[in-house]
Amino acid sequence: DGGPGQGGAVDNEGGTLSMANCTFTTNSAVGGPGGAGGGLGFFSGGSTGGALGGAVYNHDGTLTAVKTRRLHAATTDALVVPGPRVVEAAEWVATLLQQRSGR
Repeated sequence: DGGPGQGGAVDNEGGTLSMANCTFTTNSAVGGPGGAGGGLGFFSGGSTGGALGGAVYNHDGTLTAVKTRRLHAATTDALVVPGPRVVEAAEWVATLLQQRSGR
């Protein structure tokens, strides 16, 4: 099986991460490719790895973001998984912007 892609820009594994006035753009995490499988078609290939944290992946660590007001936890994988889910991702971002503007 392919390994996971963790943190397109930053992968924090149990450490302490402090960010101030940071902007992350066009980052993505991509999981590793699966195996090719065995010969003669008897064995299937391994599955691809998952993708976690398009810009920042924080696992068992401490994350502090100061003065950004632009850091939001993605509650949908439509932002990082390639495919025809761009509408779902756009709706998630639109909802986030509406909440921020108070409408």
